[in-house]
Amino acid sequence: MKPQFESNDARELLLATSGNLIVLGGPGSGKTTIALIKAGHEIKAGTVSANQKILFLSFARATVMRVGQHASNLLSIGQFDLLEINTYHGFIWTLLRSHA
Repeated sequence: MKPQFESNDARELLLATSGNLIVLGGPGSGKTTIALIKAGHEIKAGTVSANQKILFLSFARATVMRVGQHASNLLSIGQFDLLEINTYHGFIWTLLRSHA
C-alpha cells in the first residue's frame, strides 16, 4: 500500500528543481517523503548512471531503518536498489574498508 502524498506548488517546485537543495521543515512535514519521491524521479529520468547510487545519510541507525522502510513503500524494487541509506559512520567505515 502506497502512502498518500498530497502535491502542492512548493512540492512540485522541489521535484522540478535540479541541483542541490536544502529543505527545511519540522517533524512530520514530509521532508523524507519528498526526498524519496525526488530520488525516484531522478532514477526514472536516467540521471543515475551505472555504478552510481543516491545517498541518504543520517546520524542514527533508527532513522536509517525508518527511511529504508519508507523508501520500500514509495519506490519500486529497481529504484530502491539505486539508493544507499546509511549512517555517516557506517558510510565512512565502508569507504575506509574499501580503500585501506
